This record gives sequence, structure tokens and C-alpha cells, in this order.
Amino acid sequence: MTSLIEPNLHPVLVHFAYALPVTATAAYWLGTFGPERDWKPGLLKAADWMLAFGALAIIVTIAAGFQAYYTVGHDGPSHAAMTTHRNWAVPTGLAMLALVLWRWKSGRINPKTLFLILLTVAALALTVTAWWGGRIVYGYGLGVKSLPEITGGGHDHDHGEDKSHDHTAQPDQADKALNRGEGAKAHEHDNADEKTDVAAGAREEKAHDDNAHDHGDAHNVETLDAGAISNAFYAALKAGDEATVARLLADDVLIIEGGHAQTTKAAYMSGHMKSDMAFLPNMESKTLSRETGQAGDRAWVVTHSRTIGNYRGQEYNRMGREFMLLRQKGHDWKIELIEWADR
Repeated sequence: MTSLIEPNLHPVLVHFAYALPVTATAAYWLGTFGPERDWKPGLLKAADWMLAFGALAIIVTIAAGFQAYYTVGHDGPSHAAMTTHRNWAVPTGLAMLALVLWRWKSGRINPKTLFLILLTVAALALTVTAWWGGRIVYGYGLGVKSLPEITGGGHDHDHGEDKSHDHTAQPDQADKALNRGEGAKAHEHDNADEKTDVAAGAREEKAHDDNAHDHGDAHNVETLDAGAISNAFYAALKAGDEATVARLLADDVLIIEGGHAQTTKAAYMSGHMKSDMAFLPNMESKTLSRETGQAGDRAWVVTHSRTIGNYRGQEYNRMGREFMLLRQKGHDWKIELIEWADR
């Protein structure tokens, strides 16, 4: 089915779910308060059938909409639009179904005035729902097969929630951090002149005596500045440096954001990373606080930050949190888990 209609049936069904109830509403008003003509009873009967078929369309459209909500690739701002569209669609659809049941149980030829008023309100709410659906497609490009070429970098890891970072390490310094084991300390944004001091590396090797080895076959566990790895990953996304992103991520990395998850590096890089790299150049980020820790070959970092900027005509001023878990593999540290969440 996906080869016939991509990515799902929702865009096809929405037209029936909107047009039939709205047309039925207009027909009810005309058939009830229009001039006395022979066609009025027939128009009211037609309105009944349009409303009934519209109710069926609403049911399957909402079902297809939920399938699209959890499967269509998207970025942070479009996720917020998707959520708003969903929040309008569900209560409006339920209200429309309740009115359909009322109409069919009443058995009246001419609908009551209260019914017409409530149906009109539901039709207006349906119009708002449809507007948000159009904004998702034409404003954010969701569900379209051809997407614009990504040439820049960035994303504040925002799905309509307050998630942002202040990672400032540059991609070439990420190479040093991963491959040369030089000591590093990444510095935060300078609020006065927006300059950044970047670490020379992300790791500082720690000397071990012979007793630190496990039967002589375990690798040395090195002290890590986890914050520098977080900085380097953010900088690579902002710069559109896919090679550094690939080197920093574990193959089985889990990336959780806004209720959605990518469970492998390949899945993230082939999809959501493109949206990430389109967002960040439009944002200015400031770290508010950061905590790090290490236990053997595992390390973690929690960063709270604020992101301000404008993306596709929408203003952002948000606070967010990043949790990152890393593990040493050989002489490299790999990111195994990232969670971007609203504070």
C-alpha cells in the first residue's frame, strides 16, 4: 500500500472527512430556513446521508491520522504543528459523531435549531483542524516525497517542546577528542560577545598500574569530559558534518525526542538528522547548567539550556534538557543514548 499511496492514506481521507460534514451543514441550513420549494425535503435527506458518510470518513481519517502521527518523519517545529492538529481533530471528530447520532435518533424531518447551531460550531472547529493539516503539509513539508536539499546544519532538538543545547565544540576538535586522547574542557557561550572557547579534545587519559587490568585483556578505562562530547555532537549537527556525527554515535544508539525514538544510527542519519541539521543555524543557545559523571567505561552528561531564534517564521524562546549516555569502546567513546525533553 505504501508503494501506491505514500506515506499513508490520511491525506486522501481528510478531504471526505471535511467536505461531507461541512456541505451537510450548509444543506441543513438551506433546507430548513430557505424559501419554500419542492426540493427542500430532498435536500434535507441528502444532508442526512452526507453527514452519515462524513461520520464514517471521520472515523477512518482519525485512525489514519494517528498512524501518520507516529510514523511520518518530522522535525521539532512540525511536531508541534502535528500535535496541535491532533488536539483539534480528536474532540472535533467526537463531537461530530455525537451530532450524527442525535440527528439519526431524532427521526425529525426538519432539524432542531439547537442541532444546527452545534453542527455549525463543529463544522467551524473542523475547518480549524483542516487548516492545521494544511499547514503541516504546505508549511512544514511533512509527508511529501521530495524534500529540499540540506546544505546547512542545526536543530535545537525541539519537537514543539523546550529542548535546546549550548554545545560549542567544533567538528575538527571532535576528531581530536575521539582519536588523539588529548585533555579537554569545553567552555560555555560568552554572553557578552557570543564567542566560544573550544576544547582541544574530549578525553584525558588516566594512567593505570598493572593491577588496574583485568587478567591482562581489558582495555584501559580513560577519564572522559562528557560535556565536550556533547558539545562536539551539537557542533557537528550545526555544521552539517555527517562524518563526525557518524563517528560519535554507536551503531545501536537510542535517540528519544518528543515521544518518538530512533533505535539505530542508520535510522537517525537517514531521517531525523536532516531535520536537525536544518534547524540549528537559526538558533542561539545558552547553557544554563550541566552535570557530568563517570563510572568505569560509562559516562553521562545532563545539560539544561535555553534556545532563542526564528525558524520558518516562528519565534522560539524555549528551555530544554539533554541527557546523554556514553560508553568507551576500545580507545573511542561512543554515544549510546540521547534524550531530548521539555524541562
